[in-house]
Amino acid sequence: MFLQQSNLRKLAKVLMDTTQYIKQFEEFLSQKEAEGRDQPVIDDEKIKEDWLAKIDEFYSLIQKFLHDYLEEGKIVKEWKTIQLSEETLGEYEVKQLILKIGNTRIVFTPIGRIILGALGRIDMSSDFGSVRFVIVSNEFNAELIWKIITPPPEVLYLDVTEESFFEALMEIING
Repeated sequence: MFLQQSNLRKLAKVLMDTTQYIKQFEEFLSQKEAEGRDQPVIDDEKIKEDWLAKIDEFYSLIQKFLHDYLEEGKIVKEWKTIQLSEETLGEYEVKQLILKIGNTRIVFTPIGRIILGALGRIDMSSDFGSVRFVIVSNEFNAELIWKIITPPPEVLYLDVTEESFFEALMEIING
């Protein structure tokens, strides 16, 4: 009889402990649910739309730099549609710009919107190298601006100007 009472006490203690853990877990869930209500809703569709608009803005800037050469036929451009997949934005289509200068192909490929240290990235590449363009917040206001990012270890963010673009373009054409 004593063993049975001892076992019953142990079982009761285990059940109380289990009940205590369940109660703590339910309190934890309630706290997380409340935190979720306090957070603003993230509109992934809006983020994707803004990102696609920034890609178009970037391509417009590049075509502005190259306008005369494109008009003269010294540079030929093509467009290709590619598929990107990002965890929060899902799968979506973006435009890839391809430039042909002589026998060299230069490809501008959007890499993604969800990028560490930036709000989007486009790579310009050829068989001889690549250059990364990122979109970041201007340090003086909330405006988003395109920058050229240098490779590590000494990472620099350079303004995208006509001069910096042509330097980067010549670098990846000449290797």
